[in-house]
Amino acid sequence: ALGVERVGISNLLLPTTKEKNDLIYEAKCKYPKMIRAYMYVNFKDEDICEEIEKRMEDQHFDGFKIITAWDGVRADHFPKVARVMGHIQKYGKIVQIGTAPSHPPFTWIQYAEKYPRLPLCFTHIGSEEMGYSVIKAVKDYKNIVVETSQNFARFQLQAAIDELGSERVCMGTDWPYKPQYNEIHKFEYLKLTDGQMENIYYKNAARLWGEEV
Repeated sequence: ALGVERVGISNLLLPTTKEKNDLIYEAKCKYPKMIRAYMYVNFKDEDICEEIEKRMEDQHFDGFKIITAWDGVRADHFPKVARVMGHIQKYGKIVQIGTAPSHPPFTWIQYAEKYPRLPLCFTHIGSEEMGYSVIKAVKDYKNIVVETSQNFARFQLQAAIDELGSERVCMGTDWPYKPQYNEIHKFEYLKLTDGQMENIYYKNAARLWGEEV
């Protein structure tokens, strides 16, 4: 109804990592032209590297989704994170990282520096409470993009575009937690060119998924 042709999705609510990813794979198979599948990564799972190989090599998932706070993990105090990120980076797929005051993104910048070809996406620009700090922190790391869902701070959105460039800002909806309509149309209140809008709405996502635009 809103003209969305392709969307990247993950599953946060089912009990186990396998159940989360099984449902996403089912959706990917059912709607292959629309769905871009993000594998959920729980660093506490003993078999997480085997899960990564299955989803990436056998089922051809399109990226990764990480929200460490939901799994009770501190990325800066959990040594296994570094080992698993070393495994993830070899696939070169987008890593979308949930960011907010309860799970700040700054620890992840070290992986952008260590793996410059690995694309990282910080959701919500760190949320409104941290947006300006995140924009400043990631400015020099070209493989970090920010995603705009759940952030309705007009001047933060404009600052992200002005300081990072529209090529590093991706529209997201955080559906079903937020209405898609509001997330899509909030950019109409900013001072953007047609080219900037095209980048934010679809070109950046397509590039991160390895698609032609």
